[in-house]
Amino acid sequence: MLARVADFQVVPKASFIPNKLQKNYRLSEELLVSAKSLGLAVSPGLGLRQAFADAAGRKSVVSRMNRPAEAAAREMEELFQYLFGK
Repeated sequence: MLARVADFQVVPKASFIPNKLQKNYRLSEELLVSAKSLGLAVSPGLGLRQAFADAAGRKSVVSRMNRPAEAAAREMEELFQYLFGK
């Protein structure tokens, strides 16, 4: 389950958060390589997933949705873990 921001005792890191990434697409790979070559801290990215749009339309979050949103919920959890380090 996605942890609440208030549960973390540290200030989040500043980081470039790539989103709408598509697996095996050259443009997504080039974005990540370019960001890293500029010396930016690059967080785990968020994929281009229908679940994110569905969650917004339902006024919800992906971690509260059913099985089709599991991958999106995992990505959000990884992002929070990276930013807040818990």
